Amino acid sequence: MRFASFCLIVILTVFSSAHSEDKATTAKASLDAMKRLSWLIGSWKASIGGNAAYESWQIDSENRFKGLGFSINGKDTAISEKLLIAATDSGLFYISDVSHN
Repeated sequence: MRFASFCLIVILTVFSSAHSEDKATTAKASLDAMKRLSWLIGSWKASIGGNAAYESWQIDSENRFKGLGFSINGKDTAISEKLLIAATDSGLFYISDVSHN
């Protein structure tokens, strides 16, 4: 029984340290990706058909960019959304919070 417990502890320790290294590697890769995305910072305009779409991005922290996006149809705002790009130890995430959802 002691041998089985010892083996279980060793196995859990190995998997735990490997998981921690994977998370650290993923976190570093996510932060590196954020640096490569820094060209997004600022305001952008795109014409889609007869409509205009706008996005504005700013740095919230080392691992977060916040943005605002909207499109205009004629004189009306057709779609408005809050945007977020976040680097976590689980990866890089793009989150869009659309006003009508």
